[in-house]
Amino acid sequence: MSLHSDILVVGAGPAGLSFAAELAGSGLKITLIEKIPLEILQNPPYDGREIALTHLSREIMQRLGMWDLIPGPAAPVSYTHLRAHETDSYL
Repeated sequence: MSLHSDILVVGAGPAGLSFAAELAGSGLKITLIEKIPLEILQNPPYDGREIALTHLSREIMQRLGMWDLIPGPAAPVSYTHLRAHETDSYL
């Protein structure tokens, strides 16, 4: 087993996985490292947070074939109802 990597991606969160997937066909040797066990990544526990994506994030996910794997329905966020985490402030 070779320890050589052209690119080392640290973290298998949305950004790390998307970056690694984007480079998968590049011919470069990509290594992705993550401290959380695979079983937890595949079935993450609910932590109370929601996720909001930009239009560009949606376009990237569509290009990578990931968008259709997200359970729907996706809906626009109304910022008048968005609260900052652990504060009484509205964004």
